[in-house]
Amino acid sequence: KSGPLVVLSSNFEEYAHNYPNPFSAGASQTRIAYFLDTPASVSLKIYAMTGDLVHEENIPSGDPPAQSGPQETTWDGRNDKGEVVRNGVYVCVLNAGGKSAKIRIAVAK
Repeated sequence: KSGPLVVLSSNFEEYAHNYPNPFSAGASQTRIAYFLDTPASVSLKIYAMTGDLVHEENIPSGDPPAQSGPQETTWDGRNDKGEVVRNGVYVCVLNAGGKSAKIRIAVAK
């Protein structure tokens, strides 16, 4: 008996996801996955549900996670001041090569 078959699209908006979800901020990391058709700089912004910017990361087009194909970066659940974020749902906005995707990230300690 085989397990479930998972097919992921190479479409930037459809492929974007994170795992594990939920994750324990400060104790583990979540992997943010995306698919690039061509090399491109990547912008990642994580917002609280209030709209406040929690974390920002910019990946230059020459870096390995900015090359074509399936890519990943990580977030440890800390804000840009180094503080562990609270439990809740956060919105991650990914931009690369003129494309944008939004994913929800759940934090549960």
